[in-house]
Amino acid sequence: MVNAVIGAGLRIERLDEGTVLPWRFSPRVEEVDGGRAWPEPERGSVPVTFSLAARKAVRLLTSGAPQPAQR
Repeated sequence: MVNAVIGAGLRIERLDEGTVLPWRFSPRVEEVDGGRAWPEPERGSVPVTFSLAARKAVRLLTSGAPQPAQR
């Protein structure tokens, strides 16, 4: 996923990992505030979601007008 975003010419600004989902994604999950999660101590080391924010890179020309970055 990350390499595909980079390969598309985007700049990754943030990548977060989440530990809770609203549905039962495995028979091993436990009920927690906000949904279901892996049992401790796995909860802190095995994420169940990823959120990625990326932006198309922009380069400035001498005129100061933003232009799409070239690969």
